[in-house]
Amino acid sequence: LVLGIAGLAAAITLLSQPSYAFDLSGGWTTDVSACAKIFKKNKENELSIIRGSGIYGDAFIVRKNSISSPAGTCTIKTRKDAGQVHHLVATCAPGNVALSTFQFSYRVKDENNIVRIFPGIEELDAAYGRCKL
Repeated sequence: LVLGIAGLAAAITLLSQPSYAFDLSGGWTTDVSACAKIFKKNKENELSIIRGSGIYGDAFIVRKNSISSPAGTCTIKTRKDAGQVHHLVATCAPGNVALSTFQFSYRVKDENNIVRIFPGIEELDAAYGRCKL
């Protein structure tokens, strides 16, 4: 009985530890060797994508509740984890045109590498690395 109670107490302690979600913040690209040609920092140390950098690879920037690409910035409305796959749903109004909804799903490889996935269309999956500028 004493061992059972001790085991239960240990399990409750372990399970009550906070879990830390993967931090997607930062600049991501399909070619980390070209980070300096894709991203730049301004005087406030904020990251942006250099105009015309698409020739070096696809790129995006995630900040708290937004995701930006050369096409525009979208507001992240929901985040959902489904095991190893993470989903973001964002609303976008590129160029002040009609509001649209966009889903971004990814799988974490490690702290600095993800794979953007397109469920059901695996041939479109793309690996991205985090740029350290």
